This record gives sequence, C-alpha cells and structure tokens, in this order.
Amino acid sequence: DPQPPTVATPESGAKSPRTRRHQRNGQDISALNDPAANTAKEPANQVPGDAPASPTLLASSTANQRIDPGSLVSAFEVDLEVSAGVDHVLLDGNGHVVSGHLEVFAARSAGRTVRSTTETYDAAGLHAAAVIEHDQCRTVGQAASKLVGPAACLGVEAGRSRTAIARDMQISRSSVSRSAAATALMNQHPDLSLSKSHFEAVLPLAAPEQRRFLEAAQERRLPVRQLEEMIATDHPERRRQRQEEEILAEFMERSGLAERLGDQWKTDRRGCVSSERQFLRLILAKASYLLPVPRGTGKAA
Repeated sequence: DPQPPTVATPESGAKSPRTRRHQRNGQDISALNDPAANTAKEPANQVPGDAPASPTLLASSTANQRIDPGSLVSAFEVDLEVSAGVDHVLLDGNGHVVSGHLEVFAARSAGRTVRSTTETYDAAGLHAAAVIEHDQCRTVGQAASKLVGPAACLGVEAGRSRTAIARDMQISRSSVSRSAAATALMNQHPDLSLSKSHFEAVLPLAAPEQRRFLEAAQERRLPVRQLEEMIATDHPERRRQRQEEEILAEFMERSGLAERLGDQWKTDRRGCVSSERQFLRLILAKASYLLPVPRGTGKAA
C-alpha cells in the first residue's frame, strides 16, 4: 500500500517557507528589493481586463489524501491556529447558518456540499455561537494581510505587471510594489525574525545599510517606530518624510477617510497614506482648481 505523505514541520529541520521561497529554482529575486525596478509587461496575448491568472500545477498530484490539519504548515508563513468550532454546519429554525461559516466558504470555493444539522437556539446560544464564529473569521481575516506580500512578490517573479497584480488583488499599485519589495528582502534575510513592517522601513536604503539597521533592530528588539527613528537620525530627509506621512495620516483620520477605508487602513496604513499623497499630487498637477474652498462655505482650505 502507498505510504501516506509526510508533512514537513519546523521541528523536522525542514527549511522555512521564507528560505524555500528565496531559493526556489535558484532564481535571484534581489531585484524585487527596488519597488521601481519592475518594468515587466503582460504577455503579448494578454490585455488589461483579462481574467485573473489561475493556479497552474507543474506536476501531477495525488488527490483525496486525508491529512491531519494540525500537521500542516503554510507555504506563506500564515499562522494556521484557529479556535475550535464545529465539523459541520449548524442551522437555526429558519435554515440560516449559525455555526460553520468558514466551512460554507470552503465548500462554495471547492464546489462541494456540506453536512448540516438544524438546532433550536435562544439568545444566549446564538450569542455564544456568534462569538466563536467572529473569532474564527477574524483569525482568517488577519491572514489576508500576511498573504499580500507573497502574492505580490510571486506575481512580479512570474512576469506580471504591477498594474495587473493590483487589479487582481484589489489593492493599489504602491501596495504591490512595497509588499513585493519587502517580501523579497525578507527572503534574502531568512535568519532575521522581524516583522514585514521592519523590512518596509529599510527599503529606501542601500543593501549594506539595510542589513545593518535590520540586525540592530533584531539585537535590540526595536519596535518599528524606534527603527524608523534610528534611520531618521542617520538620514534627516527620512525624518521629514516621516513627519509628513504622520500629518497626512492625521488629516485622513480627521476627515473620515481612514474610517471609510476600513480594514485596508488597519492593515496597510502606510500604503493608504502613500496612495493619498499620490492623489493630492495628481490634483495639484492636473486639477489644482479643485483645491480652493468656495467663499461662504465656512470651511477652511
């Protein structure tokens, strides 16, 4: 009988997803460190508006293998820990889903059916179920920001333009550039256990400086803000840029724009600020007449 597949875990000595990603096919992805370096265009037979690229299997695989999910590790360093729920869908008397929302999402994605049971709930029971469902969906939602970097980086490696990647992922081109560059830099330094935000902070610097500041941040366990302050001390122009970003972020919050951006503001505040800065530059360059406030409105310019 065929042996069940083995799953590599960190304890087994297998290389981390970050190391595997950097060494895949022996490719040098250091060019991704420069957000402006990519000039790749869509293939000749693909035009803007084409359907998003679909996953392609490069080798045959064995389907319907039963594997303990607790032994699985994400290829993109996503934390797969989630609060315990139900193994099928629970419905109320009206046939509405009470427990098992993630199971419904997964089933719809795979085009399969789900097992369900109908139960009777009082307010306390519905509340308890909703709390668990909220925690599970929140956990999965937090993984979305973790997947932005690998998805953007892989798209650039595959030769797709940043415009096409941004369209498929429904994020800004600046977010694609920054996320791809930060992920590539993380892949180049698998020995550093720092957050993606730490790597984003050093992107404008030359490679030797990047390594120096990142090593200092790890050795001294610096939060991102202190790392940015340390960089600003050596590069005064960065301090001015950081102050401008903070002012713009404050205005976005006071105007209500940050609230309208919702989860995107929470997970990618710097990207939102960068997009808003570009928006203002476009207005100044192309339609400056939109900025003055008409007299009599009582609003400050």
